[in-house]
Parts: sequence; C-alpha cells; structure tokens
Amino acid sequence: MPLPNSLRVSGLRFQYSIAGPDVLDIPELIVPQGQFVSLLGASGSGKSTLLRLIAGLLLPTAGSVDTAHSETPAKTLVKTATGMVFQSPNLIPWRTARENVVLPAELGLQPSRVSDRDLNGLFELVGLNSNDTRKRSSELSGGMQMRVSLARALVLQPSVLLMDEPFAALDDLLRMQLEEDVRRIHDERSLTTVLVTHNINEAVFMSDRVLVLGGDPSTIHADVDVSILSVRNRTLRSDPEFHRLVDVVTDALHAAVSAVAVSQQEATP
Repeated sequence: MPLPNSLRVSGLRFQYSIAGPDVLDIPELIVPQGQFVSLLGASGSGKSTLLRLIAGLLLPTAGSVDTAHSETPAKTLVKTATGMVFQSPNLIPWRTARENVVLPAELGLQPSRVSDRDLNGLFELVGLNSNDTRKRSSELSGGMQMRVSLARALVLQPSVLLMDEPFAALDDLLRMQLEEDVRRIHDERSLTTVLVTHNINEAVFMSDRVLVLGGDPSTIHADVDVSILSVRNRTLRSDPEFHRLVDVVTDALHAAVSAVAVSQQEATP
C-alpha cells in the first residue's frame, strides 16, 4: 500500500518580479511520507528557492505546494507543519541554548509551553547535554550551535523537516557525524526531510532520493533513487554500492550543467 504524500508540488512556477522570467518550473513533485530527499544542483539552480517555496517563505507565481495537508496556493500564505534549519544557526546571542530552542513555541500563533521532559528528550536526541543547554551561542562550538538550531526546528514536532545547507561551514569530521545524526533523527521521528546541499557524497549518504535541478528555468533534471543503500552509518562510506551511486548522481549533475550551457549557447544570437 503506497504511503500518503507529505509533500506535493503541482504546476509550480516562480519568478522574482512580475516582468521577470521564470526561475523555477516544477510541473510535479511528490514526496511520500517518511522519505529523505536531497536537492542538488549547480549554484543558481534554484535549490534554496524551491526549499523556501515549500516552507511558505516565498509565494509561488503559479501552482501550489501541499505540505503536510496544508495547501499554499499562489498569493496565499498558510502556516504549514514544517521545521527549518538554515545554513547559519541564527541563534539569539543573549539567549541560552534552551531559550533559543523554545522560541518557536513562544512566538507561534498560539504560544505554548514546552515541558522540561520534552525539552530534555529533544536535547538528548540532537546530542546536547544539560550543561550545553545553559550556554549562550558564544560559548558553543559551530557544531553545537547547529545542534541547537536542529532542536529548535524540531521543538514543535513537525512532520516535515527542511534543511538549507546546514553543514556547509563545518569541518569534514563534524559534518560526517552530523550527517549520521540527522539521518538517525529522521528515521526515529519518521520525518519527511528535504535537504539542500552542494555535496554529492552528502546527498547520497543521507537520502532515499536525490533530485538534480538544472535548466533555464530550473526544473528537475534527474530523479535518482538511492534508497537501496543500507543503514546510514560510517561503514556505508566504504561500500562499493555507495560509490557507484555517487558516480550516478555525479553524471546526472554534469548532464544538467551541460544542458544549461547548450541551451544558453543556442539562445545567443
């Protein structure tokens, strides 16, 4: 029996100005509940723009985004059951980690209190101890700040988690650890996750499916199934099947970039 959809994009077009060209054209995208999807593409291919449209931070010029059963048609803002992690942790410096995490609950349309039990469980989930939660951002490492940001995105128990290059500024070892941790959290909480990344290995390691964006306007150039991979831990990184799929996604990314270059040459008088 097929899983219900957590995300459905239909006839989506987006342009930054009324007179400007379309920068995104996504006829259809369906992400089943519980799937981990990465958006991959060259710089300027619209990955972060698509993520912000899914989050409701941007409004589509045409079409709709249906996320967790809440529709966001063109020119209408509707709150959806999503949590978002940005490239920068964006923590309020005078607040402790704990106070930063509860901020979404305080600022929501219906402010609520998060129990100490739920908070402690959330901190344990993302790998923070009780001493860490009393520290301000200046006292936390970059990795710890990102863990706080992840906890903040999860505090309202969203069904959809959106991540915009959250590990880009981290060193390789810490990045690999957080990749494993986020995938574990995704599985434990049965989330539907959409990750924007420039890192091919990261996309394949973390995902069930990799979408390669490209074109002018940008669209889904390739949809690569990587769900065949086993449990996502460090041993997977040396698995021949992992490296084969990295090559498949790399070829798809090169093809998307080449297609854009060809179309631009043809359009040049």
